[in-house]
Amino acid sequence: MNLGFFPPTVNIKRRFCERYRFDRIPEKKEIRMHPVATFRKVTPGVMASAALAVREHAPHVDKADVARVLKRVRSQLGIRGVAFEVLDMLLAISKPEDWQPGRRPVVSVSNYRAAFELGVSEKTITRALRQLVEAGIIAYRDSPTGRRYKNDDGDAYGLDFTPSLHRYAELKAIVDAKDNTYREERSTHRETGRISRQIVDTLTHLRAAGHKTSAFDEHFNALMPEYHARRRDADFLEELTNLLIDILQHFETGEAENQAVDQAFDESSQMSATGDRFDPQYTNTTPPSYVEKQRNRANARSHKPTDAGIAGKMAYEHKPERAGPKAQDLSRHENPDEIAYLLRKACSQLRADYMIAAGSWAELAPRIDELRALVGIPPETWIAGVKVGGRFHAAAALAIVAEKVIRAAAGLEGGTEIRRPAKYFLSMLYRSETGELNLLPTLRVLARSAMN
Repeated sequence: MNLGFFPPTVNIKRRFCERYRFDRIPEKKEIRMHPVATFRKVTPGVMASAALAVREHAPHVDKADVARVLKRVRSQLGIRGVAFEVLDMLLAISKPEDWQPGRRPVVSVSNYRAAFELGVSEKTITRALRQLVEAGIIAYRDSPTGRRYKNDDGDAYGLDFTPSLHRYAELKAIVDAKDNTYREERSTHRETGRISRQIVDTLTHLRAAGHKTSAFDEHFNALMPEYHARRRDADFLEELTNLLIDILQHFETGEAENQAVDQAFDESSQMSATGDRFDPQYTNTTPPSYVEKQRNRANARSHKPTDAGIAGKMAYEHKPERAGPKAQDLSRHENPDEIAYLLRKACSQLRADYMIAAGSWAELAPRIDELRALVGIPPETWIAGVKVGGRFHAAAALAIVAEKVIRAAAGLEGGTEIRRPAKYFLSMLYRSETGELNLLPTLRVLARSAMN
């Protein structure tokens, strides 16, 4: 094999150096530092914490306040796992007097002791301390030998919490913003659940009354797959609220229901609280079967059973022309003006959420259908309640039921979870016949809780 065409290796190196004049490469001189031992690798986070530690005039903050803020803001700073356990241990070891003005909050604990206390290795403690330093919570305050200690001369070396004092206002602002966000999301979550349930109840009632709700059902069902993902979203709450408003505005009061109420009562539509029916009901016939059925089911305890035949016979024989106030009005001296005043004060959530001012029949009358749809009371139940207790008493009872339901849904004081609002509504009004209806105590409790 002829290898004559390969030039010698030496010649290749020589020719390359001659061509580019790399015959001799001078060696660089090393810059030697003063022989001082280093304890660790310095990073920008370590340098930033050191700069905060040497800054003068640290603000005075109690140890408990700093500890509370640091623990609340740990997730925003990325402090998790062992790093948080180390932070909790350092705060527990730190002495409260070291946080006083003129002192430096330094914790002198070795890595071995910290590892022994937490049951981890010293290397894990070293990484956790570096994480706390780079997060701007503590700073290294090294002694000349690197050992952490305190002496009687006031010298303290170890882990310095001075950066936390300088950053307290910043970290406190993060905590406040976090609390505000939580309160807003919680309120939105509750309102979303309340509005969704109200839409379902309203559509169910309208379907039972014979209305066609297919368009609203499709719209609502299209929003429901996103409920759990967007229930804390204000835009989602606005969509549900607009849907509920459209439903309530679309289905106004039916003419048939108005005619039924007008036939049952031949009274003036401008009746006020003082002109309402506070006289006992006198009739020469027995009550309707529906009222009797609901009375026996809803108010078995408070209703005093009587012989319907004897009562009818007495009604025929002794038919009075006009009677005075009821027994409960004479004994308890209920003032209709006081009821109207307390009703306006008690129904704070109705006024805040639905702009319904409950103070008189004139104010409640235009919103009766909205209140019925809100709590799920059928039209026939409302008519039966009006026949038993009068229009103003029935409207007041309806407002009380709606206020309790709204407060219970929002988790507010004074709320009551009512599983059967129609039964609850009728049971209140049936007590007017036996002289046991007294709305003032309930209204006072609701008004007192509304002021709180």
